[in-house]
Amino acid sequence: MSAVTVIDKIQEKAAAEAAAIRKNAEEKALAASEAILSEAKAKAKNIKRGAEEQAERLVAAEKQQSGLEARISYLNEKRRLLIALRRETAEQMCGFDENKTAELLTKLVLEIPLEGEVFVGASAKDAILIREKGLLANWKHAATEKYGRAVEYKLSEEPLSVNGGLVLYGTKYDVDLTYDTLIDAIFEAHEKEIADCLFKSGS
Repeated sequence: MSAVTVIDKIQEKAAAEAAAIRKNAEEKALAASEAILSEAKAKAKNIKRGAEEQAERLVAAEKQQSGLEARISYLNEKRRLLIALRRETAEQMCGFDENKTAELLTKLVLEIPLEGEVFVGASAKDAILIREKGLLANWKHAATEKYGRAVEYKLSEEPLSVNGGLVLYGTKYDVDLTYDTLIDAIFEAHEKEIADCLFKSGS
């Protein structure tokens, strides 16, 4: 074997070894790149899933906020209508004519079983009506017959700063029969029924 042949054999072997090394390196590089790509895909998938979940949470939160705002708006409107209805009821009661006002005041007074001396507090307008129609005497007679005991009604000197109605000052207790107090009591006792009439769809 000549030197040239030996050199050729060495070169062939070196080339073969180099090719093997290169192939091995390429395979390792390919495997590494596939692993990196797979990991990148997994991360991208996780990122996408996280983004989707975050988006879903944001949408849910927005819907919840929207629902909350709608509920608040509904309750505010309900409150506004109830206040308006109270005001309208008070205005109607204050707008009664003299006969209807006298009838209402008489009914209110006779519903309270007081005895002895009772002072009647009334607005300036109603105080005039009570005097002009002689309601104190009428109440005395009707209450005595109804409850079987003497009652003496006297009009308080100072008028009340109220829209209408009365306050009865008895010897044992006082009774507030002013329109505002009566309306408040009615609305408190029947708020659901009143609200149902205003809001047929419910709360």
